[in-house]
Amino acid sequence: MQEAAPLYVPPKGLGTSDDKTSVDAKGYFIYNWVYTPSNRADVMALKSAVPDPRKNPAAFYEEVEGAISSCTMTLADIDLFFRLILQPDMWRTVCKVDDRVVFGGSWKELEQMDRDREPAKKPYQLILVLRAAILVKLKTIISPKKIDWTVLASCKQKADESVSDFFTHFEEAFHDFSSQLLSDDRGRHLFVDKYVANLLPGIASRLKASESSWTTSTPVSLLTMAQYYERQELEAKGSEDKKIKELKTKVMLAQAYGPLFRGSDRGGRGSYGSSYTHSNLSVYQWAYCKKCGHWAADCPALRVQQCSRGRGQMRNHSGYSGPRRSTNDHARVDANVRGQDGFNTFDRRNQYQMSNYVQPDFQDFAYA
Repeated sequence: MQEAAPLYVPPKGLGTSDDKTSVDAKGYFIYNWVYTPSNRADVMALKSAVPDPRKNPAAFYEEVEGAISSCTMTLADIDLFFRLILQPDMWRTVCKVDDRVVFGGSWKELEQMDRDREPAKKPYQLILVLRAAILVKLKTIISPKKIDWTVLASCKQKADESVSDFFTHFEEAFHDFSSQLLSDDRGRHLFVDKYVANLLPGIASRLKASESSWTTSTPVSLLTMAQYYERQELEAKGSEDKKIKELKTKVMLAQAYGPLFRGSDRGGRGSYGSSYTHSNLSVYQWAYCKKCGHWAADCPALRVQQCSRGRGQMRNHSGYSGPRRSTNDHARVDANVRGQDGFNTFDRRNQYQMSNYVQPDFQDFAYA
């Protein structure tokens, strides 16, 4: 019976199982392992059972997790296994960043430890950790839990209007993001930098200048600190913006209606002429006068005045608010003054009118 062709042929120059001193560790273990018929059959069976990671990532991860957990694979076994079931670009993404394994240590260092172990023993504890790290990294690549930065950014922009909604999204993103972080420095700061750049651009400088070292702090502590700084700034900004918003509303009303709002533009031909009416003041009495710095209700220019004919009222600066005298009243009072030496001969009505009569020469009692 003719033996099947090998799955992997080592490059020229690599040794065989009889020449262990001159071989590259990775090539030797792959070569040795794939030429074992039982192992090769197992790999082919596993490969046929594993779904396409791009089409069904959840099922793929479940199968791979079960296969790695149930097999006592060496580092070379793991390497070949993933080379068979993964696309080359995906496997490179899982295993290496700048020619180094993202979960710590170079391939050669790990392979040397794997080669030096006693054959009778189970795989090194380091290899078990390596498997778990590969699975974690693989899961984040084939089935990443994406963070919707757009929603968070728009929510951050509206934080002044709905701070509670922003904090809700912030907490969700915080937990989702923390679950994706790896324990290595490169992965940690890569994710933290991305998080800060997308969500907290104004916090990065405070984080790096804080007591906790940017390079040694854990991701959770960094993000917790970022969250704390963000909450502080938002609360302070929200409180200040609330005051500014209230003032802007008042100033806007004052500017729109003006400190001197006239009731009619027809020059006094309306029912109330161009006076300031009760209705005008009651509507805008809480408007803020930006120029004078007082409320409309306290503005002397907005005092209630009615200049209608006959029985209308006027208020002068002395506090008098009495019946307005017509032209006939003035003539009758003037006639009485000319015909008498004093006021004791006036009737009651003329006495009241004369006691409150204001001549133009008396500036202290000029009408407002």
